[in-house]
Amino acid sequence: KIQMAMLSFKEATIPMVKTLSTPHASGEEVVSLSGGNNNSPPTPAPVANPTSPPVSSPTGSCSGHEFRLELQTDEYSDEVSWKLEDPNGNVVIQGGNYPSGENFIDTTECLSSDGVHTFKIMDSYGDGMIGDAYYKLWYDGNVVIYHDGHYVYGESVTVPGGNVF
Repeated sequence: KIQMAMLSFKEATIPMVKTLSTPHASGEEVVSLSGGNNNSPPTPAPVANPTSPPVSSPTGSCSGHEFRLELQTDEYSDEVSWKLEDPNGNVVIQGGNYPSGENFIDTTECLSSDGVHTFKIMDSYGDGMIGDAYYKLWYDGNVVIYHDGHYVYGESVTVPGGNVF
């Protein structure tokens, strides 16, 4: 998505474009626009789509349930960790110890057990994630929750339910 504002200065119209500094797996494109006083609409410059970060996913088709985490950290990503527990409390998949700076993580896991799993995200400093940071959980291709990361020390979410506790 591109957010555009048109600013007028006497007889010239100059288009302004707000772009994201971190490419996302959603396929957002960065375009440059030409402007001037010829009253013609801006023309996007041809730009290749950004490459998505690698996705960790099981080989072949998933015979259970597919869990996916999309995580955009803030600049203090070394404070963020997360894990997914099965209905018995066993850790199925986890992540953390990311290098300092904003990081984008997109990972997929095939869950072999049915039942309600628990996703836990933690912040060791206790201020949650700030700025444009967020996480999004998917279960069998459906979004369970999209959260802006304002959770202080951490929070837990039921998967597939999406209940935050």
